[in-house]
Amino acid sequence: MFGSNRLRGGRFQDRKIGVCDRYAAPKSRTYQEGEVSHEKMRARTRLLQALHSKDPEAIKQARADAIKAGYNNAAVGAIGRTPSDVFLFSKLPEADQRAILRQANKDEFDRYIGHAHVKLRVPMRQERAGKQAEAPGPSSAPAPQIRGAAASPPPARPTLPPSPAQAWPPRFNDLRLR
Repeated sequence: MFGSNRLRGGRFQDRKIGVCDRYAAPKSRTYQEGEVSHEKMRARTRLLQALHSKDPEAIKQARADAIKAGYNNAAVGAIGRTPSDVFLFSKLPEADQRAILRQANKDEFDRYIGHAHVKLRVPMRQERAGKQAEAPGPSSAPAPQIRGAAASPPPARPTLPPSPAQAWPPRFNDLRLR
């Protein structure tokens, strides 16, 4: 289904294929049987070949043939623009998109984030930026302690617990300390 992308393999790719098979890939095409679907496939292939050859006359003819085969103008315009794996990712439910984006490496994240549900784009970018900020860099290592040196002095006054209004919602650090 994903062509050569499947050969790159790995756990992430297997999960993406399984999720796309479950939600985005049709199991049967009862609405298009026989010659109609074959003609649409041929028209799509001719359009992709014409786009690849960059021949304006062939592209114009292939577009007309695709419309005659049953594609609408928007579908003809989308052919060749969006790779199939990205298109299928865009059709997944939000929870699956979130899970895939969390497992993605930098290149995959950049490839798919623009096609995620609009509600997910900003939070996932912020989450990714937070993960990068948490990862210590080579120069952020703490300075080595000298034996026998005095530790930093304790704070002058103890910190007060937050008021009930400030205590909700609990933060991760609050839960970890309990």
